[in-house]
Amino acid sequence: MTGGRRTALRAATGALAALAVAGCGAGTWGQEQESASTTPDVAEVDDDRGVLLRGAYLQEPPDGARAWAEGSDVAVQGRLLNEAAARDAVLSASSPAAAGVDLVDPSGAVVGSLPLPPGEPVDLRPGGPTLVLRDVQRELPEGEQVQLTLVLREAGELPATLQVLIEDPAAG
Repeated sequence: MTGGRRTALRAATGALAALAVAGCGAGTWGQEQESASTTPDVAEVDDDRGVLLRGAYLQEPPDGARAWAEGSDVAVQGRLLNEAAARDAVLSASSPAAAGVDLVDPSGAVVGSLPLPPGEPVDLRPGGPTLVLRDVQRELPEGEQVQLTLVLREAGELPATLQVLIEDPAAG
């Protein structure tokens, strides 16, 4: 996939995700799309209580694979930002695409929560704090969309739609 085609796919997916959340009566939750040139946008979720999920997507499969196999563990990548004045934390997460979702600290240990200090971005990534979908229940090919719900201590539930992204090996 060329860089231009990949950028167009990401932009289109971000727009579709925004329409899906706006159309499902999400109440105070909304989505906004940023320019594809400024973020690897797929999930752009925020709310008027100050919690933002930016540029979130599912980690690329290993070794040039074009899909995650059923039973795989898949990390979420993106950025969480608490723009509220009070501390918050991700207490749990769930996805119908996985047997479970673990909160993982930078050492790789499963933890009970991921702190969200006010004004400090938390980058979700392998080797850092992240969320890991455990034992995905079906193959997840490039472009597949997956629902994810975060439960936050102060802000409540934050639903998102993430996509499996695969980088073009020739583009690297």
